[in-house]
Amino acid sequence: MVSAMERLAKEMVDKCGGLPLAVVVLRGLISHKRGLEEWEKVKYHLWQNIEDDSIEVSCILSLSYNDLPTVLKQCFLYLIFFQKIMWSMLITYYGCGWLKGLYQ
Repeated sequence: MVSAMERLAKEMVDKCGGLPLAVVVLRGLISHKRGLEEWEKVKYHLWQNIEDDSIEVSCILSLSYNDLPTVLKQCFLYLIFFQKIMWSMLITYYGCGWLKGLYQ
């Protein structure tokens, strides 16, 4: 059984095309999966979203996001929303000259 999981893991990592971000996200995605059947489901979804042996990191990222519980999805979206607000405030403050004392 372990050898089947190792073979499956190698196939999925090979499908990532050597992209470190894709491998890390895939690792996080399967880290809480228990058993060969759950890993097979991840592999199926991975292969379903990747065509002609070309990888789209966004496919793996969306698999990882879609696998999150609803509460964590909401938390993730709030963080993205507030990050945009903070970034726009920082740009505004910089443009108004309010941050000059911080970087001089």
